[in-house]
Amino acid sequence: EIKVEYEREGKRYSVNLKTRKDPTSDRGIIGIVPQTDYEKVGFFTAAKMSYEQIVYWTSITIKTLAKTISRKEKPDVAGPLGIIQIVSKAAHSEFADFMFLVGLISIAVGFFNLLPLPLLDGGHFIMYLFEGVFRRKITPTIMKYVSSLGILILVSILIFATYSDIMRIYNSYKAKVQSNEDKK
Repeated sequence: EIKVEYEREGKRYSVNLKTRKDPTSDRGIIGIVPQTDYEKVGFFTAAKMSYEQIVYWTSITIKTLAKTISRKEKPDVAGPLGIIQIVSKAAHSEFADFMFLVGLISIAVGFFNLLPLPLLDGGHFIMYLFEGVFRRKITPTIMKYVSSLGILILVSILIFATYSDIMRIYNSYKAKVQSNEDKK
């Protein structure tokens, strides 16, 4: 039993609630779930709100990356396995949550594609900028090395992200096994 205190319309209330065991996390829950209320808006309002969300999530991504790099921390990235887990959870929730996740993934892919890495659009932009500034075409030999470097970087990111996914799954499993042993 837990004591919950809350305030409504200026009055303070206190209630004792008995928890139930959540089978998925082995924690006590009281059954309170946030509810999202949706409001219909017009096309232009929806477009404006969509744009604001894109700007918001892109800026959060940039700030998080900058903070991670400045602190020299290991980035917390999701690879193919992590994305499958996240999409699976979202698919089993409300449709709106699933669509929100699809939007976030689209923003993340678009942002990643703009990074100045060879083979990505951001890398092509840098090469075109180089050609424009120096008024010289990049030779096929240099393009071959730049493309090889791009493949190496992208494969390294994929391997790192997949390794992070595997370690996250392993540590989660290990914690669950330890929790079950502690209960015995």
